[in-house]
Formats: sequence, structure tokens, C-alpha cells
Amino acid sequence: MTVRIFLLIVSFFILISNTHSNDCVKMAIFPFKVNAQKKSEVLRGIIHDMLKSRISQTGKKQIIASEKINELISDSIVETSDKAKYFGKLLDADYVIFGSISKFGSSFSLDATMLNLKSLQEPLIFAAQVHKEDEVIPLIDSLAIKINKNLTKVFNSSAENNINKNKLTILSNTENSISITHENKALSESTKKIEFIPDLDKEFSKVQNLDHYIKGIHYADIDLDGKQEVMLIDNSKVYVYKYLNNQLNLLGKFISSSMKLLTIDAADLDNNNRSEIYITAFSELSNRLVSLVLEWNKNGFQVLKKNENWYFRIIETSDLNQTLIGQKQGVNELFSKGIYELAWENNVLTQKKMLDTPSDINFSSFNKGKIISEEPTYVSITDSNKLNVYDKSGNTLWSGEEYYCESLNSITLKISNRNDRISKFRYINQRLLLKDLDNNNKFEIIVVKQNASPGGRILERFRNYKSGIICALEWNGIALEPKWSTNKISGYISDYAIFDFNGDGKNELVIAVILSQGFLKKNKSTVIYYPLDNQL
Repeated sequence: MTVRIFLLIVSFFILISNTHSNDCVKMAIFPFKVNAQKKSEVLRGIIHDMLKSRISQTGKKQIIASEKINELISDSIVETSDKAKYFGKLLDADYVIFGSISKFGSSFSLDATMLNLKSLQEPLIFAAQVHKEDEVIPLIDSLAIKINKNLTKVFNSSAENNINKNKLTILSNTENSISITHENKALSESTKKIEFIPDLDKEFSKVQNLDHYIKGIHYADIDLDGKQEVMLIDNSKVYVYKYLNNQLNLLGKFISSSMKLLTIDAADLDNNNRSEIYITAFSELSNRLVSLVLEWNKNGFQVLKKNENWYFRIIETSDLNQTLIGQKQGVNELFSKGIYELAWENNVLTQKKMLDTPSDINFSSFNKGKIISEEPTYVSITDSNKLNVYDKSGNTLWSGEEYYCESLNSITLKISNRNDRISKFRYINQRLLLKDLDNNNKFEIIVVKQNASPGGRILERFRNYKSGIICALEWNGIALEPKWSTNKISGYISDYAIFDFNGDGKNELVIAVILSQGFLKKNKSTVIYYPLDNQL
């Protein structure tokens, strides 16, 4: 009996020691890249010292000595996730932090990333700007606070898992989930569910580079062969491609030099078994919308409608039906009040009911689905590219702080008055996709998060993005939180969709990426895709 008690006590202390040994994590803070002519070393030192001080003071963290890091990386600048992961593993770090600070005039921009090297946790990405030098210190402090909050959340989750991990019992193993229960009475009252997430750490696949600037991407089985074709637009052309052996093979194109193409969507809404292609287009010459509807037949494109005063967008509703919505251009306004559901009646595109959308959104900045409950509610992107979630009454339930759905796709409306000629300018936000990828009867919000180049958000009509990610957000009861994301994608992400891209019978996350653009460079873009096979 005494021996048994002794063994139990020893086992208890071993368990406790193992639990506490996992509490302390090793963190590597790599020297930040400083884009400033003066005080670069001072800024770099301030960032490191402040982060080290703020992060380590909450305990449970061991900051790897800067001397050890500098000895390893020498004169290298760690500015990519791949480099950070490489050096972080050599340092046996659990977390790595890297980033840059840039000065433009009197303004400063701070960009930082924290990676968890021991799990598939989504990278923590921080991007913010201030307009005065004396606001830099509070900005760095904000970064440290955000890092500590993220780590506290991970520690709390990890602690719960450590306590409970030896008492988990697998009840069932289905295609989409593993159900588990627990000996603890409080937890065993309800079955807990571990959800599969896409394995997006693996390499994406890529088609050949294209010599045009992809502004939009969509899909439809336009030749009725049972496989989806890929449709792309640039400023003045619509392209239709068929995928074969990792190549996009051109089937045809529609050219219009008299209009600027803005968005593309496709669906069979007139029920003739052929998808219509809905193009939002603007004439800079006549200063108005000249949108069109196309359809593909054996001889190429057929124009069903033209010169339509509609901004088009197709959204997928909670019952998985596709709905065409439209908003008109107003008199001296880019957007008139009211967003409408559109439908075909006797070969005429007609305006049906007006949607009960919140008043501050436009055709490209919203979606509706089962986000917070069984009852569909709206989610939108503001003019400043922040997310809003609304309750069933249309009141703002939550507002985010991160930038999402940013775009370089813009429209300018020229307005004449008695004294001079002015213009109204607006970026067309990128899509808010709603998808129930894990079949839990609750939508994830699929959005793009662009990484702006230094100074890339300061001027209203100048944006520049050097990379980005596609991520899924899910409602956690009080806010939207990241669920999964792709790795960082170099280039500007111009559009994205989810469909069976390669004809394997499974959906892929398909992304249009601009690789180069500008007056001195040729336009070069491509399409990449990730499998959405569900894996732990």
C-alpha cells in the first residue's frame, strides 16, 4: 500500500513538472528592417528592447539573446516567413518575430509578423501607421500588447489541453470530424468537436504566367463538358480558359476598348443550362456604367445585355443558391441608394425586391449568411476596409480593426459644377466569400488580407501591396477570429474563388496574383490554387 501511494505521489509530481516545463516558450526577436535614412540603428534597437521588455515581463517567455541571433544571421535581414522559420528552427525557438519600420516624410509605418513554429496557428500580423515621431513608441507598445494577448490566449488553451489530454476518449471518427468526450463532468455534459482545417502549409500549385493584368476571376461550365472553365478580366478584355495539365488554354476572348471592366461573376440564372457572365463596366468617356451580360456558345461570346446601369455581384445565400444583386449609379454619385435582387423575366433583366442591407454599404462590400446563428445576418467591409458584423435587426454587433478586402480596382466619376470640375473616387472592395467548409452549419468568412508596401496606405489614391494571404474568419461568440490562412503569397492578390479548378472532383482555393505591373514593367500575372482537402 505504501509503495502504491509513493508511486502515485511520484507520478503526480512528474505530471506537474511536465505541465510546467511546457509553460515557458523560447522567442526569437529578429532585428527589424528599418527604411529610414537617419536613426536606423537607434530605431532598430528601440524596437528590440521594447519588445523584449514588454513581452518578457508577463512571464512564461524566454527571449533568446540578441547576441546569439546576430551571430547566427550575421548581416542577413529576416524579412520573409521562410527565412524566419529557417533561423528560428536553428535557434530552437517556439516563436519568431520579424518585421520592418519605414519613414515617409513625418509618418512611420510598422509591419510585424509573429510565427508559431510548433503548431499550425495562424501568423499574427500587425500593420499600423502614425503621423508623428513621438507616436512611434506607443505604436511599438501596441505591437507588444497584441503579441502578449495572442500568447496569453495560446497559453490558456495549451494549459487546458495539458490538463485534459490524458482523459480524452475517441467516440467516433467520421469523414469530417472526430468527436471526443472527457471524464470531467463539466465537459462531459456536451460532446466537444475537433474540426478539420485545410492543410494550407503545403505548396500551392501554379499555372503558367500570363501577360495581362488579372482584375477578376470567376468560373462556369460554359462549354457543358461537366468541368468548370476559368474566366478572367483585365481592363478591357474577358478571357475564357480551359485547365489542362497545369496550363490555362485560351478558348476565346471578348474585347472592348471603350469601357473599363471592374468585376466578373457567372451563374445560370435564366435557367437555360448555360451560365451568363455578368461584367460590371464603366465608360470613362461617357462617365457612366455600361455593364454587360455575356453568354458563351460554340462560336464564342454572345452579348445578351449591354449599357446596363448596374453594378453586378453574385452572392451565395445561406441555402446555397446563387443570387444576382445590383446597385445603380446615381446622379453625380458613384452609388445610388438601394441594393436590389435582380432576376430574368421573359428575357429581360428586372429589378425585384430591395435588400434590407445596412445603409452604409455598397454592392461590393457585403454578404449575408449564418455567421453568428441559424438566422442569416450581414457582414460588410467599410470604406476604410474594416469588417463589421450586424445583428438580425441591422445594428452593428462588432467592428474589427484589421484591414481586409483591400483592392487596387478603382472607379472615378467626374462631376461638373458651376466653378470647376471635380471627381469622386472609390476603390471597389474585394469579395467577402461565405462558405461552410467544415459542414458545421456555420459560415466561415473567406477574405484577403493584403500586406501594404511602406507608405502603401497613406495617400487616398495611391495603394501598393507587396504580398498577402487568404484567411478564414469565424464568429467565436463575441468577435470574428482567424481560423486558418494560407502562407504569405508574394505579389498583389487581385481576386479569389472556391471551385473545382483542376477537375479532380474537389474544390480548390483559387487565387489570381499580379506578379508585376507598371509603366516600366510588363504586366505579369498568374493563378495559383490550394487543395481544400480537410486535414487535421
